[in-house]
Amino acid sequence: INSKNPPFEFNTITFGSPVQEANYTLLPISTSIYSSRTNFDRFLELINLSGQVSSDIPIRLMEVSNINIRYRGVDPKTGKDKGVDFTVKLNAYSRSNES
Repeated sequence: INSKNPPFEFNTITFGSPVQEANYTLLPISTSIYSSRTNFDRFLELINLSGQVSSDIPIRLMEVSNINIRYRGVDPKTGKDKGVDFTVKLNAYSRSNES
């Protein structure tokens, strides 16, 4: 993720209570982020690719469950992207150690 103009900033990260399923544990995560539109798109791509071992065997370790977005627009003087504020609810998965 490009850290310039504007930078990628996590404002808050909140971890929910883990949910134990039969073969895995789900950890809910909520976060508030300020970023450029380019970095926002890259963030979503990285979440989508999380845990992928190869293109033949897709394994997702995180998924987006909800997104709220506020686009700040373009600076009329400079023409530069003023960035995006977004809150994301994610689910992170981990395999249970039980056999």
